[in-house]
Amino acid sequence: MSGKSNTNKVEQLQRELEECKYSFETVYNTIDTAIFMIRVENDSRFVFEGLNPAHERLTGLKSDLVKGKTAHEFVPEEIAAQVERNYINCVLAGKTIEYEESIPFEGKMTDWVTRLTPIKNNEGKVVRIIGASTYITLLKHALQQAKEERDFVYQLINTLSAPVFYTDCNLIIAGYNNAFYRFFSDETKSSFVGMSIFDLIEKENIDAVKEQFIYHKEKQSDSFTIEARMLVPGHEPVLMSMQCSPYEKDGQKCSGMVAALTDISEKELKLRELSELAIKDALTGLYNRRGFKELAQREWANSLRNCLSVSILMIDIDHFKIFNDTYGHPAGDEVLIKVADVINQSARRPADIAARYGGEEFILFLGNTKANGALTVAQRIQESIRAMEIPNRNSPVLPYITVSIGVTAIEVLDWHCLDDTHSLEMFIQKADQLLYKAKEAGRNRIMCDIQP
Repeated sequence: MSGKSNTNKVEQLQRELEECKYSFETVYNTIDTAIFMIRVENDSRFVFEGLNPAHERLTGLKSDLVKGKTAHEFVPEEIAAQVERNYINCVLAGKTIEYEESIPFEGKMTDWVTRLTPIKNNEGKVVRIIGASTYITLLKHALQQAKEERDFVYQLINTLSAPVFYTDCNLIIAGYNNAFYRFFSDETKSSFVGMSIFDLIEKENIDAVKEQFIYHKEKQSDSFTIEARMLVPGHEPVLMSMQCSPYEKDGQKCSGMVAALTDISEKELKLRELSELAIKDALTGLYNRRGFKELAQREWANSLRNCLSVSILMIDIDHFKIFNDTYGHPAGDEVLIKVADVINQSARRPADIAARYGGEEFILFLGNTKANGALTVAQRIQESIRAMEIPNRNSPVLPYITVSIGVTAIEVLDWHCLDDTHSLEMFIQKADQLLYKAKEAGRNRIMCDIQP
């Protein structure tokens, strides 16, 4: 009975051994890793016992041709010495080792990651080595190409005169070019990596910039432009345009952002200057009709909102055509400048707006000013101009420059005034009508009308 049981165990072990052998041969013949087997003789002689099909395909060596040979017999001497040093290290270590190596096969240098596993006998002596080499030549070439492309991009970015930086998805600076460092660095900063982009933005401007970033993040904009007042050492905050482009990495939608900066402070200044030119009279420096209407509408709305009084003076130089015919247009321009200066001096408060309304006609908006105050201003303007005694010898009024003024006032501008008769445009027309009456009555006088 005992003998039969032992026979069954032997048969079972043989079947398991066959299965293991079959599994090993299947892996050995089909795996896409170069496998080689080495017999260790006297701890220093390493004899090849075979190569798997993947090894043959990847190296061009044939198992039958290397079997029973050492590396010195089929590869250059220096390569043989190199690989055998690794075999010796495996024997001495008595455990699996892994390393990267470069070996020429079929006239081409190839790269590998090799793993050597020692096989020991019952006495613990290494008698065989199983090697498994992964072909990484294409990977190394790809990595080298990627490095070269990355280095090229870095060099390209660093040649740009515009500051460029990139961040993570929390807008923490992860890198930047030389121009960025030169623009923002001082003796207190050696690196900007790890800083929030908001550390470089004027405190009063941070909330507005954050709102813009949030808006574009929710909108998932491919690229967008944000303007921010940025802190530059040795300067007042500089208005800069950030051209931002979010980027993805490892499948993450929010990996970070690349941004290029442009100093637009000079551009902003020029735009402001152009804007000023668009609403200013070139000769007198006062607002022109367009500028007056823009600003007066704003002050009108403010007065309406706060139930404030409003007054308007419409002013015309008497017999100005006669002056031009007598003294010439250059002299007429000088008169316009002097009269404008007097009127502008009367626009003393923030809500007051003085403008050249056309030709020799001027207009003065007086915010939070009742009729008595407006009359006082009108009389002061008239007396100041008369006091200059600018000759106008052919004028039928007086032999010097005089003005006629129409004054209209609304004592309380509130919601009762929200009808056509109390619109700003109608209010201006009323002042113009009063000016016309002053001129019809003989000029050099003031006509006033008070609205309740």
